Amino acid sequence: MKRIFYIISVILLPTFCFAENLLTNPGFDVEETFRGWNVWGEEEEGQSVSGAEVTKFISRTPPYSAKLWAWKNIGDAGSGIWQDFNVQPGKTYYAAAFLKSLPREPLKENIAHTWISLEWYDKDGNIIGHQIDSKNLTECYKMWAIFKLSAQAPPNAVKGRILCRLWAAGGKSGKKARAVYIDNVQVSGYPILFR
Repeated sequence: MKRIFYIISVILLPTFCFAENLLTNPGFDVEETFRGWNVWGEEEEGQSVSGAEVTKFISRTPPYSAKLWAWKNIGDAGSGIWQDFNVQPGKTYYAAAFLKSLPREPLKENIAHTWISLEWYDKDGNIIGHQIDSKNLTECYKMWAIFKLSAQAPPNAVKGRILCRLWAAGGKSGKKARAVYIDNVQVSGYPILFR
């Protein structure tokens, strides 16, 4: 009986602990760039008020992480990064990312928050099904917080998209810098376990 247990454990171990990551450059460590990722930010009156950068300032797994930021925005501002991955219709996909906010550029309930999302696209590039969102990170943490979600790719889906987003309110609230750091983003066709 003991041998059967060991054999089953060895067969299942790669599925759960070593799930293949479908993303390119998930830790933003390839030449300190967003290689494989797409980035967006916003401008007001010709000035950037939100955006993204790769930074050495803080990371979960050195040397780099991504930083989404917003500052001096008159109206609401957002920034984010996204990456597409191939999918099989009907298959469940699992996504996770580590997020962190620091007191000097704090997130705050109803003023600034961040989250991850999954979207699905058909062969013509049209969004299909519903966007799936994680819970929001709305405060500062001393430790990296893991955000996870999973969803089944709808019929006719050929591509999935993971998005990491930051939203910040404008007006008086927009005068203070807001930021989130992101590291170790993963998408897999198997449940994700992190150490």
